[in-house]
Amino acid sequence: MQLGIGADGRPIQGRRVAITGIGAVTCCGVGVDALWEGLLHPAVIGGPVPDFDPEEWFGAKEVRQLDRFAQFSIAAADLALRTPVRSTPPRPSRG
Repeated sequence: MQLGIGADGRPIQGRRVAITGIGAVTCCGVGVDALWEGLLHPAVIGGPVPDFDPEEWFGAKEVRQLDRFAQFSIAAADLALRTPVRSTPPRPSRG
């Protein structure tokens, strides 16, 4: 798959990827529903992550040892594994 043309004039090749899940830990909240609600009705841009409890994913010792951003990334990856994306688009209803 060609992504574009490089500075040297040669095509830039990319790899195909498959999105298999969605996980979001954002300033809108934790989870896809919170992200979507925050995008539809923005109240804050940037800032702390509300409702994020690292102990939902880690033990007390791991919470102390892991950087906050590492906690966010691991939590988002776990949410992505638990929130699958449809592999085929829904068919339009006939009627």
